Amino acid sequence: MTEPKAELTKLLTSIFADGIVDVSEHKALTAYRDHTVLSEADVQQVFTSFLENKFDEAMADGKISVQERLLIANIVRELKFPETAVPVHVRMMLQD
Repeated sequence: MTEPKAELTKLLTSIFADGIVDVSEHKALTAYRDHTVLSEADVQQVFTSFLENKFDEAMADGKISVQERLLIANIVRELKFPETAVPVHVRMMLQD
């Protein structure tokens, strides 16, 4: 992983650590995106990898709690994933 991608992953981990994105965290993400050297495709790749990792963490015990489901939904909403960019298994979990 390149340094800018690692920085973005670290930022996402920090932002979603408590499951709530406050105003300052939202601004930090916007500022990062406005000034990053990453292409939009690279940013989307990091976002998708982050979402997949969180989904895998949630599924580690074989079931998804309400809190885990809310976190995944919040990630999809806050990162403005188009529906077609959300992996099918994540979409199915969110529809249950």
